[in-house]
Amino acid sequence: MAKYCLQKNDAKKWVPAHHDKTTNWTLIDQGIFPEAKNIGMAYGEMEPGGKAEKHSHMNGHEQAVYILDGRAEMEVGEEKFEAGPDTVVFMPSGVEHDVRVIGNKSLKMLIVYSPPLPGYGKKGVGG
Repeated sequence: MAKYCLQKNDAKKWVPAHHDKTTNWTLIDQGIFPEAKNIGMAYGEMEPGGKAEKHSHMNGHEQAVYILDGRAEMEVGEEKFEAGPDTVVFMPSGVEHDVRVIGNKSLKMLIVYSPPLPGYGKKGVGG
């Protein structure tokens, strides 16, 4: 692997906690790029019928999701909406959120955390 480059096929594959029918690949963390102190990134796929139960991230951890393909019904705080390709969804620290795939296509997305969650991608932590 190059010092600053990683192919998804070489990324660690894992199942996030509190998620159903979901697989993530860790793209950026300090285990992969030691200098990545303020960002964590994953590629995620949720199969049709997949969901992330309502949860929040504390201690200043913010999350953003960029949807590449598929559709989802999402709730962030009190706001409920549908999101599809080329949509960015921001989840502030401490705000509950959930995701449910709608339709018969998998939801494919890039997920960014700042700062990275402790233990992100290890034993299902970080969902």
